[in-house]
Amino acid sequence: MTSRNLMRALHISLWECLRLRALKDDDLYRLQRVLAAFDGRERLLYMLRTELVFGVNAMEYLRDHDRAQALDILGTGRGFSSSAITLLMPDGWFDHNASVLAKSSVEHLIKPVLNEGILGAAKGTHLMEALQRQVYDSSIKGVTTGLACYTWSTMNIAIRNYTSSQSVNDQALAAIALERFFIHHQRYPATLLELTPEFLPSPPIDSLNGKPLGYRQTKDGRYMLWSFGFDGDDDGGKVSPRPQGYFNSLHNLGYKGDWTWQYRPIKP
Repeated sequence: MTSRNLMRALHISLWECLRLRALKDDDLYRLQRVLAAFDGRERLLYMLRTELVFGVNAMEYLRDHDRAQALDILGTGRGFSSSAITLLMPDGWFDHNASVLAKSSVEHLIKPVLNEGILGAAKGTHLMEALQRQVYDSSIKGVTTGLACYTWSTMNIAIRNYTSSQSVNDQALAAIALERFFIHHQRYPATLLELTPEFLPSPPIDSLNGKPLGYRQTKDGRYMLWSFGFDGDDDGGKVSPRPQGYFNSLHNLGYKGDWTWQYRPIKP
């Protein structure tokens, strides 16, 4: 979490410096090397494994020491009111939830991230959200796998945070390359392909879908970069920020609009 917050602060500071064109080419080159070393995939894997271990250990603790707390967790959004439901549960119920958590996390989150990186994480998020809805819509599944479902929520939050951070980092790297191109040529490129190989080793890719980042020049003489976001739709760089602010909006799977790097004010 700390590294993600530091990266977010760096991205915001970088955005301001690029908006003002306050950095020289050497400065931009050094920043480019720093941001290129950010590996959201490895940090996300670490977070997912940590959440998995914590979740399994928590279930073992609840089984052995505090079954009433398990009832409180199940009661979140479930409407359970009788402590007898949980107090009469056998030890195997806790073990079953731990097994469901471990299997679903490995199959739907950890393996996809290992195989496809942030793109796999984005796919896994949608799948786990669907599994959660199935549990909440079923009284039987809600009782049998409620604890596992509760832990899925924390994993999905981690995925949304790190995928959005990786996407912003992709845009920041492209923005640095664009500004370095401008310093050298006194214009912005017609397409991102012009950035290679002098300023980037390969064309910028949207980590969420494996496709090229969206890009176009704007009437004010600058440019826009965008990722499709969690909804997978190309809105041409259009954003739809919510009252909680643009960056906080990105973490919501229900956010409609692109994730956009631009220098024009974003209005609610």
